[in-house]
Formats: sequence, C-alpha cells, structure tokens
Amino acid sequence: MSLEVKMNTKIKLELSHFGEQFFHGVKKVLTCES
Repeated sequence: MSLEVKMNTKIKLELSHFGEQFFHGVKKVLTCES
C-alpha cells in the first residue's frame, strides 16, 4: 500500500512539473505571437 502511494505521488509530481513546463512554453509562444 505505501509503495503504491509513493508511486502515485511520484507520478503526480512528475505530471505537475510537466504541466508547469508546458504552460510556460505555451505562454512564451503566445507572448511572442502577439
């Protein structure tokens, strides 16, 4: 159970980090375009 929770937490952290990077990339593109 605890191992499963650790894995889920790790996946969530990686996903949130990827989402952050993606969001910054989109923001950069939008500010360059306008």
